[in-house]
Amino acid sequence: MRKFDFDFLIDSQPVLMPDADVEISMEDMESDESGRDECGILHRILLREKVKSWALSYGTLTEQEYTYMMSLISGKASFTVEVRTPDGQAQRHIAYCSNVGITVHNKRIGIYKNLKLNITEC
Repeated sequence: MRKFDFDFLIDSQPVLMPDADVEISMEDMESDESGRDECGILHRILLREKVKSWALSYGTLTEQEYTYMMSLISGKASFTVEVRTPDGQAQRHIAYCSNVGITVHNKRIGIYKNLKLNITEC
């Protein structure tokens, strides 16, 4: 079984160590009324700035590893994410899983490929 990543917790439970670093992105959320007017001037109506997202990628997982990862997010509208910064400080966020992608490689032997989780701050 893979090792656990104790720098990224979901509801106080560590995720499995992803194949690559956790990708962090930040995006502004704009109102539907944002956009360009007839003169071409952009009008932005910001609802929130710098909403964080974390992308976790796994090339190959066993059935046990896949089941563990799904147990962290399944059936939850939102959950607590705790992320350690490089200086060791813990940052807590309320988040949800905005996207899950998986390829079932071989159901008979329980191999799951290309699991991708996108965790987004609420």
